[in-house]
Amino acid sequence: MIKRNEQAIPDNKTYKERGVVLNSLKYGEGQMIVHVLTENHGRCSYITRIGSGKQRTRTGYSARSLFQPLFLIEFQASAGRGSIAKLQQVAASRPLSGIPFEVVKSSLAMFISELLYRLLRDDSADPRLFNFVQESVTALDLLTDGVANFHIHFMVRLTHYMGFAPRNNYMPDGWLDIKAGEYTPFAPTHTLKIEPVAAELINRLDNTEVSGLGEIKLCREERVALLNHLVDYYSFHQESIDNVQSIRILGELF
Repeated sequence: MIKRNEQAIPDNKTYKERGVVLNSLKYGEGQMIVHVLTENHGRCSYITRIGSGKQRTRTGYSARSLFQPLFLIEFQASAGRGSIAKLQQVAASRPLSGIPFEVVKSSLAMFISELLYRLLRDDSADPRLFNFVQESVTALDLLTDGVANFHIHFMVRLTHYMGFAPRNNYMPDGWLDIKAGEYTPFAPTHTLKIEPVAAELINRLDNTEVSGLGEIKLCREERVALLNHLVDYYSFHQESIDNVQSIRILGELF
């Protein structure tokens, strides 16, 4: 069953919008449902017709390829009375040169898009979140050093836009109390806690720009451990992350 756009859009309205593709699936004969994080309407669902793979948009992409995870698009949409909005005149708002062609980056894009798809249920637009996601996609697309750390960095930074970032009270050798969402000099008595070494890395990632990710040297075991800690942190504050299937793939890749 198709749900109406997560963000309510007035009936019989045509509008132009920018968005980040989160998910797409075939629907019926020659149609597709596309879930998009939009700039002005929050998370929305659209229906669109898909032609042959040979059809090209004015930005050079095939029509179908524009609906890959994390593609940045601009489009026109029309909302009919009582029906899902239609997606039309789709083009790339910022062409991507790395994510579609590099296996590691495309795997990260799949994870990030699924993470956002599971987390974003709010029916209101959030321009700050949209800008963060859009700029993160562009940064990943161009990144040459520290790519393997990107998903962990993204998860740490995303907590600020989801409303459950750790309090800015880090201290050396401090623990991160997952329940309280703050750093503490002593180990919490409960099990929802992150030890000092990992807590220090999380704080460091939070205070590092994407361009500096290459300076954070982590081995595969450290990245996997950090990812698991962040999954625990998210799971406590937002249960829907438990359904993110691509977490396993990242554990195998990195």
